[in-house]
Amino acid sequence: MNFTISFYKKVSFYGRHLDTFKNNDSRQYSMITYLNTDWQPVDGGELSIHHVNGLTQQISPTSCKSVFFRSTELEHEIMVTNVPRLAITGWLKR
Repeated sequence: MNFTISFYKKVSFYGRHLDTFKNNDSRQYSMITYLNTDWQPVDGGELSIHHVNGLTQQISPTSCKSVFFRSTELEHEIMVTNVPRLAITGWLKR
């Protein structure tokens, strides 16, 4: 298991991806805990999860909210953030 601090500056984003590498699928589960106080919908920066059934789920990065999902199955992206955005991201590996 390893963790990283994810800091996005204003007007940053992260395009659609899986949390695995091309030749290394050791990441099995992704975990994100948000550290943003007083987050408002106009702040943007949502986690957009693209489910295998075609549905897209938007998750706001509000303080103390945690998200847990399979690294190898769910494509996701970080939408444009209008204010600085902070999270702790980690991966359970096999």
